[in-house]
Amino acid sequence: MRKSLVIGLTFVVTTVFGSAASGSATGPTIRVLGRGLFVPNALIAETLHFLPGEITVTSGSTLTFVKAEASPDPHTLTLVDKSQLPKTFDQVFSCGSSKSDPCSVAEHAHFPHHAKPVVEVDTDAVPGLSAPGDSLLLCPNPNLQQQSCGRGSVSWIVSAPAGSTLYFLCVIHPWMQGVHVT
Repeated sequence: MRKSLVIGLTFVVTTVFGSAASGSATGPTIRVLGRGLFVPNALIAETLHFLPGEITVTSGSTLTFVKAEASPDPHTLTLVDKSQLPKTFDQVFSCGSSKSDPCSVAEHAHFPHHAKPVVEVDTDAVPGLSAPGDSLLLCPNPNLQQQSCGRGSVSWIVSAPAGSTLYFLCVIHPWMQGVHVT
């Protein structure tokens, strides 16, 4: 299936003066919005996107990721290197075709074989969102009763150092991505 929308989002982590590093600070919300449209032999369109389109997050604050659309699809907010963001139509739809690409790696981490989904994937020694591979998962249905699944929203500390720029995408819908805006 081919989809046709790329939305940009930038994470810029800024300095916190006088704030506790414990993660007790609150922070912004990123919502997933949009819908799909299918007309046989004529059109396939997805308007799924992250909102806001650009966001500044204070290091040490809590970021909330919310599923604000009604599709049955799960979504991720997965940190990647800038070079791993799909840039073409074909790259978007081949994300996940190699065992080593970020879409496959994050999908397998969130959906381990014969196990409940894992909401928070932390790939480095720093807890929270701080490095490529760190990822959050939202379940397809906020009414699911799975213990380890982010049902409608999930919050996690942004622990990257002040001045960092974090790039991310949804590994299920890789056109939903963060783009560095200069």
